[in-house]
Amino acid sequence: MFDNLTTHLLFLDPLACVMIALVSYIGSCVGGYSFRYMKGDHKYITFFTLFILVVTSTIIMVSADHILLFFCAW
Repeated sequence: MFDNLTTHLLFLDPLACVMIALVSYIGSCVGGYSFRYMKGDHKYITFFTLFILVVTSTIIMVSADHILLFFCAW
């Protein structure tokens, strides 16, 4: 069922895997720092919701094999 999805929408070559790992690593470093920095702030939930959205859309942009999926992630 999902074999068709990964064949036509996602492209995972070695460079894309390295970029996904890099985006995930930098995102976790920024998230870890922000977790301590934002503690007690009233916009804490909003910030982390948008932060996770940005990291996820960046990972989708890196692995997108279809131009429409790329622009939806943009």
